[in-house]
Amino acid sequence: MSNEQTSFIGEKRIVIIGNGMVASACKALTGWEDDILYASGVSNSSEHRKELFDKEIELINVYLKKLSGKGKFIYFSTTSIMDPSKSENPYIKHKLFIESMLREKKVNHLIVRLPNLVGTSRNPHTLTNFFADSIRKGKQIKLIRTAVRHLIDAEDLAYILNDIRKKFGHTPTTVDVETSHPLNAGQILSMMEEALDKKADVIEMQETVSTKENLKDVFSSAKYIFETPENYHRSLINKYYRG
Repeated sequence: MSNEQTSFIGEKRIVIIGNGMVASACKALTGWEDDILYASGVSNSSEHRKELFDKEIELINVYLKKLSGKGKFIYFSTTSIMDPSKSENPYIKHKLFIESMLREKKVNHLIVRLPNLVGTSRNPHTLTNFFADSIRKGKQIKLIRTAVRHLIDAEDLAYILNDIRKKFGHTPTTVDVETSHPLNAGQILSMMEEALDKKADVIEMQETVSTKENLKDVFSSAKYIFETPENYHRSLINKYYRG
């Protein structure tokens, strides 16, 4: 679950926990000396095994003890916690628990709630990898066509994180990351079909509306809008999936 990388910026140290797409993108960061970036843990939003969640919590506590007095603990959460229809999802509950744990421990932290990242990754559970695999293999896709989604190139993540640090300073903060031109899931799937030159087998689903309190009201957060051109998503999908 974890692979610790230690990088040096001048004489300062930055510790990156993880070996996936987010961890790789963090190698390009500047100005994060003495910080610990936790980019590991459970990556499948459909995961429900308590032992995996407990293992991540245990590992985070290990690294919190290693945090220096001047350092900040950076945790990558998900913007999906803002979706009330997913309030009973075990993965979302787990993310919310860790967010709460960091606040209650009063450690100097930055919680970055990311949307869907797109990049070179073998993780079959990312939105675009799931779409691509399903289209290629002719698997049915259950689609809520109107669900709003934001896609971000993993190669843009270092810029986004550096800008977040510059804008929101050094106090404990939670930041929701969005793009300036969101799409719905149906539009994204259509772009994937074009890139792969193959139609998807789709089952239309209706979005369920939760009667629970909207999760965005549980914790206050800042919003970071990544300014993108109108063709950003199409170009992004073509970059990684065409051909």
